[in-house]
Amino acid sequence: LAAVAGALATATAGVVALHALAGAWVPREPAGVAAAVAEEFIARVGGALAESSRADLTAAGNARAALPRAAARGRTCDDQERSRIRRSLHIEKTPLEVERCLSSLNGTRFKAMDRCAISFKTRCPDPDWVDALRRTPPEGPERPRAGGGAPRARRLMGAAGATARPPVVVVHVGCNKGYEAVDTLRATTSDPVFDRAAWLKALSGSDTATGVMRGACGQHQVPLQAKLSSADVARAPLVDAEVHCIEPMPVTFEALVKASESLGYDKRGLRVSNVAIADESGTVKFPAPVAGASAQSVLGLETVTAGTCEQVVAAMNEEAGADKLECRDVKMRTLDEYVDKEVDKGPIIDMLVVDTEGFDPLVLRGAKSTLSRVRYLEFEYHGIGPWAETKLADVIGSLDDAGFDCYWAGRKKLWRITGCFDPRYYEFHFWSNIACVHRSQRGWHAVMEAEANETLSVYGDA
Repeated sequence: LAAVAGALATATAGVVALHALAGAWVPREPAGVAAAVAEEFIARVGGALAESSRADLTAAGNARAALPRAAARGRTCDDQERSRIRRSLHIEKTPLEVERCLSSLNGTRFKAMDRCAISFKTRCPDPDWVDALRRTPPEGPERPRAGGGAPRARRLMGAAGATARPPVVVVHVGCNKGYEAVDTLRATTSDPVFDRAAWLKALSGSDTATGVMRGACGQHQVPLQAKLSSADVARAPLVDAEVHCIEPMPVTFEALVKASESLGYDKRGLRVSNVAIADESGTVKFPAPVAGASAQSVLGLETVTAGTCEQVVAAMNEEAGADKLECRDVKMRTLDEYVDKEVDKGPIIDMLVVDTEGFDPLVLRGAKSTLSRVRYLEFEYHGIGPWAETKLADVIGSLDDAGFDCYWAGRKKLWRITGCFDPRYYEFHFWSNIACVHRSQRGWHAVMEAEANETLSVYGDA
């Protein structure tokens, strides 16, 4: 009975935390709207319904003026959960099934297209849990602005008087064509002025994305941008957002700046920077057109990474009719250096997204102080660049020490990695995505744990 009571108490606490998500994504909404949003997600993930004192929850959130130290380590999966994760990912196979899986690759390493590989399920996630994070009423600390001044005040719908709310802060490292950065602004502010079709037109001069202007996971597709209801639009913009779009490719950076200025996004929170982020400072070379040459051949190119400029330029210059390219120096900084200089001095970064074509381990290695301010993290796992020599277990262990629980990120699915690591299957080093949440953010953590539990719900105890 005591064990049952403890389990019920734990479940209740998680759902209560879900109702009072520790974040600054959206302003506090009228009670009915906020409750409806929370209940809709709780019902979908099959969580138990519970209520608690809003005053108690708010007091608990406000006690966290900055991200506190989380539990020393995340929880550990038991054998049953590990088995359910393996079966859900289709990696618990007999030797014959493994042989058939490997032979189906036809001697290639493109495991992302093979249904028996983890990469197939995690290469292009559809993170509906992020929508749940954004739409849950905030609690927790206000973020002081640079220089110690008070945050800008907004009059929030349903609130008495003006409530001071700081901007949501999101950092995209490896922003590329900016589709996701613009969509972040759209979803966070509920402002339809942030529009993917307008962005594509401003960026490329065309209504249709072709060639390298396409996103590898369909980010260019207008129907896939954040959906805004009439109620969302009526409330916009109630939250300011500060979205940092960090892109090292000179040509792509210049196009991002031009598009942002032409649409006025630069005055609405989009900050574009031409910097390469790694674990040290210096300079690194990236392709750019020689004087007078067209930039079209490298505009939006996603596969160029630090250290590959000479090879890329030589190969592209040999192609008949190709634009003439050269290698241009680009500043290289650690993320800690960038954040210290460019991000408002405050305790919280709501989301950090890293997509650097294999250099993600170096970005994270140079972000030790930054990670202490991050609520939610996404990064790409790969087999190219530094990832080829970096064990995923080491990265997950370092993030665990920093207070993060991490998950394989799929299409409306999450599979827990922290405390459940399986070296037999997880060190495959190919294109996949991982999402992490800081354990001090109890509400956000509850959302992601609920999503992970729902993912495994069809696989009973083994």
